[in-house]
Amino acid sequence: MTIRNVAHSGALRAALVVCVMTAPSLAQAQTAITPEQVQQAIVVMDDPLEQETAFSTERAVRSTRGVFRTLHNDGYLRAAVHKGTGQVRFEVRQTFNYIGTFRHYERVNYETDALPRSARLLVLAANKAHCQAIEFSQACLEQVSFEVSEADLRRAAESTGGHDPQAWELKFKPQLGEEHRTQLPKAEIVGLLRTVDAYRASQNFSTASASKGMQTTNPLQP
Repeated sequence: MTIRNVAHSGALRAALVVCVMTAPSLAQAQTAITPEQVQQAIVVMDDPLEQETAFSTERAVRSTRGVFRTLHNDGYLRAAVHKGTGQVRFEVRQTFNYIGTFRHYERVNYETDALPRSARLLVLAANKAHCQAIEFSQACLEQVSFEVSEADLRRAAESTGGHDPQAWELKFKPQLGEEHRTQLPKAEIVGLLRTVDAYRASQNFSTASASKGMQTTNPLQP
């Protein structure tokens, strides 16, 4: 290897170390994010051949690993608003990336203003056959979702209690192996709710009728 190549390699390693050291952690990103930033980052899916318009926070706060910021154990919120009635479904989507025996995550407990609530998970994707192959280094992948009521989501956004007043806490439970604890920033919840409320208003849907008669408060206006 020439001196020039050695110098270039050293500079590259130094640059990579700087990138790793200066990259914000997920906790820092969650704390720094604002509802307005979430609204700007929301992905809108409005297919004319679908009955619902979907809104996703998948690009707002990403959980990544490594220099190249590969998605790792990432979670986000999604809302689907019916174009005819204004009724909305909210869900959390979570991905698990790990090495070892396939865990099969099947339930989640999430924070409420009273006792934790439990929900069964819907499996969206999994590579069980591959991660249980002879090659131990093959990473396991699971992607799941669960629905959460609008009332629970609004209360989570408004709550100032809990272990972390700026985040909504969740614990995913597998059939086998380690539980996965994570959290979503409340600013992410507020940003999504504001976007959904604005869409309902633009389509002349009232929040009350779209929520199937649920009594909700709305102190989430900027």
